[in-house]
Amino acid sequence: MVAQPLWTGRPRGQMTPGTLGAMGLWLVVAFIALSATLILGLTFGPLRPAANVRVIRAFAAVQYAAAALLAGARLTGNA
Repeated sequence: MVAQPLWTGRPRGQMTPGTLGAMGLWLVVAFIALSATLILGLTFGPLRPAANVRVIRAFAAVQYAAAALLAGARLTGNA
């Protein structure tokens, strides 16, 4: 049986490059979702009479799908 070291060389809770990248990905997901929410909100407010409102809402839907895809990849460990 091998004894486990008491000190691993870094304090508990210190961020490693891997955790920093994971947090950065969550920030990107949050930014994409916030952007899509803003676009969707504008289409139900000041941009409602616009002729191409369906296209703008489609852009918001694509952004939501991208955010969900990134979040799903992160949760499954593929990102």
